[in-house]
Amino acid sequence: MLNVRALYKEYPNDQGESVKAAQDITFEIPEGKLFTLLGPSGCGKTTTLRSIAGLERPSGGEITVDGKVMYSSEQKVFVQPNRRDIGMVFQSYAICLI
Repeated sequence: MLNVRALYKEYPNDQGESVKAAQDITFEIPEGKLFTLLGPSGCGKTTTLRSIAGLERPSGGEITVDGKVMYSSEQKVFVQPNRRDIGMVFQSYAICLI
């Protein structure tokens, strides 16, 4: 089971102000179920998926997989991507040959 609770991510802009990329994301996906993130461009779908995979470090919240904490701002836990046993397929890719 994947559990995401109160996840949020902020980035600094050029002026040093915080820009919210994802806010208060909470959902639970039971094992064996399909789940879709649907929304307009810029709403935080990719940021949420990258956070679950460990490619982004969220600003706050918690991510657990099968009861194991992968990320928790409260507990100060961040499991590296290679230790999460989670895969991610990118929407688009580019290969550059020089």
